[in-house]
Amino acid sequence: MKRSSRQMDIDDLDRILQLDATSIQNVRRDIVDASKFEVGKARKDLSDVKKEYDGLYASNMLKEKELASLRDEIKSREVLMDSNRTTELSLITKIKEQNNRQSKIIERISAEQRTMKMLNHMVTRMEREIAALTIEIQTKAVHKDSLTLDCKALQDTVRLGEAQFTSHMSIEFLCLLNYSLR
Repeated sequence: MKRSSRQMDIDDLDRILQLDATSIQNVRRDIVDASKFEVGKARKDLSDVKKEYDGLYASNMLKEKELASLRDEIKSREVLMDSNRTTELSLITKIKEQNNRQSKIIERISAEQRTMKMLNHMVTRMEREIAALTIEIQTKAVHKDSLTLDCKALQDTVRLGEAQFTSHMSIEFLCLLNYSLR
């Protein structure tokens, strides 16, 4: 009766160890899958940020060209004013028109400068976000490596427990064999 009870305990312990090993393998697989998913997600986010940055940069370059064009237009209009001196009345009228145009151009330049400032601010923010995402990716990689090491350590512990259990069972078997031979 005692022997069958021990055998049942050993079988139960063996089943429990098998379940624990399977659970550890499943947890490890889940951790690896989650890590791969998070790294992929972070890479996609980084790619999206880079695309947005490139778009903003290209837009900023267009605004710079437009600003240069507006400045050239101001210069050419100033030259035109100097070359077209006519009567005092027509000159005053032209000056008023030029002043109105210049005011509008200056307003547009101011608006463009504000836009440039905003775009530069956005570029700076995006660079900070890229740096933060890079750190996050590295942190997740380190965390994944740590979890992988933990899983390996748990598997080694289970293997050691199985070996000790097997060794212990061999000793008990030899003792029982020795006892039954007497």
